[in-house]
Amino acid sequence: RRAWKSRQLEQEEISRQAPCPGSQTSRSWVVAAPKPVVVDFIPSEPLRRRYLAAINPIFRDVRLADEKKPIRFTVDAVKYSLDGNRAAMDGDMKLVVGDVLLERNANNAVLNTLKIFQAKDGKPVEGVIDPLVVTIRQGQLKYKDFSVGIERQGKGWVTRLIFDGDIDLTQEPPYARAIAANYPLASVAREVVNVLPSEDGGGSIANALNTVSLGMADAVQLRIRLRGPLGEVNGQPVKLEQKVKVIFNTKDLGKDVGKTVEGIGEKIGDIFGKKKKKGSNP
Repeated sequence: RRAWKSRQLEQEEISRQAPCPGSQTSRSWVVAAPKPVVVDFIPSEPLRRRYLAAINPIFRDVRLADEKKPIRFTVDAVKYSLDGNRAAMDGDMKLVVGDVLLERNANNAVLNTLKIFQAKDGKPVEGVIDPLVVTIRQGQLKYKDFSVGIERQGKGWVTRLIFDGDIDLTQEPPYARAIAANYPLASVAREVVNVLPSEDGGGSIANALNTVSLGMADAVQLRIRLRGPLGEVNGQPVKLEQKVKVIFNTKDLGKDVGKTVEGIGEKIGDIFGKKKKKGSNP
């Protein structure tokens, strides 16, 4: 009962800030263009952890850099079942955040793979969250090209992560089928990623990374994919499953360097058994 009341209060925190120019049928509430719902709000910690983190775990540890500039949430269209059946939910929404401070949290699977979050300095890390556009169809939330800049460097960012997400809202808590982004090899904490399993099988990613020379680091990215429940299960936080795939970006490299990187790729394929002949033992 307390959990239900807490969720009710969180919903009221948003809904009381703006009228909803929608229509209600006997079984659902509908908002359709050209009258979108627009809400500006400062996210409380419970709201971040329960609702925003169900979109991407990075939101668990986000604080606004300037609390005078709230988050803007725009609903262009939504259909929501009044009986709470999220399998009947459709929607087109946009979240505009802007400059943020990213708190250090060893349990944040998105951030903890970066070197900057392994540093002893306990200060928050500057970041920017670009507009996020999500679509929901029959309770399945998806987005792509969701860009987050991390660690300010002049007028830019040391690391830029671009996420794709595929989340099942019909489960409780919502379940991430896949939340993935390419991490520059130069930005990751090797001691963290080395123990993660490879997407291609064959154990941890450490063996593959050992084949990459220092001169090739700029051409290598790690595609890290998260899967699992985005919230507590039986009152306890659940660690997301993480898998890694080595990605080579030779677009901006010279021809000879490109051939070298290609050779490294083939070697990594050998490590993970991609080159095995039919009938060979695993």
